[in-house]
Amino acid sequence: MLEWYVANSVTLQKEHEKWAKVEYRGTVVSNTKQVDAKLANELHITQDGYGLSQHRLVPKIHSWVTDGTQLQTGNGYIGSVQIRNNSLYTEGRASRGRPLRNPKCTMCGDYESLGHILQNCARTWAVRNQRHNYLVDKVTQKLKESGYEVHTEPRIPTPAEIRKPDAVAILTGCSAVIFDATIVSDNVNLS
Repeated sequence: MLEWYVANSVTLQKEHEKWAKVEYRGTVVSNTKQVDAKLANELHITQDGYGLSQHRLVPKIHSWVTDGTQLQTGNGYIGSVQIRNNSLYTEGRASRGRPLRNPKCTMCGDYESLGHILQNCARTWAVRNQRHNYLVDKVTQKLKESGYEVHTEPRIPTPAEIRKPDAVAILTGCSAVIFDATIVSDNVNLS
């Protein structure tokens, strides 16, 4: 009899309805998925989290964190995790909460964030270019192994101007691929 009363009590039903939806940081939520979505949206509009909004579209990029790989030293792994979490030291990070601290890059004067250092700053141009060339070399090598004839940095005249892609790969009688690598920052829309 008590079980029936508890399960069918009007009072219990009213209490359930009262707590079925709560306000969390200015948004009405009714389950933990909605709370998670709210927290993710708040993170994605911050300096540290804006690049993470696209990560869920490519889940394989996260596997190295937990796959037990032996390819990195402990120190290298910690540095990789710091880069992944956008928690390496930068002038921008160091200036948070310190109004007298200058958040600008000492090389070019822009706001110094990890994204700025890795993608924009003149100080890291040579390393960025090296990373780009390494990627192009790897892709052209795989294309050659797949039977393609690869032409590196050909000059292609067009009515507008001369185009110079990183590579053109030709599989005789079948297809051609024009390859121009771009390594983008973490805030590019992947969809």
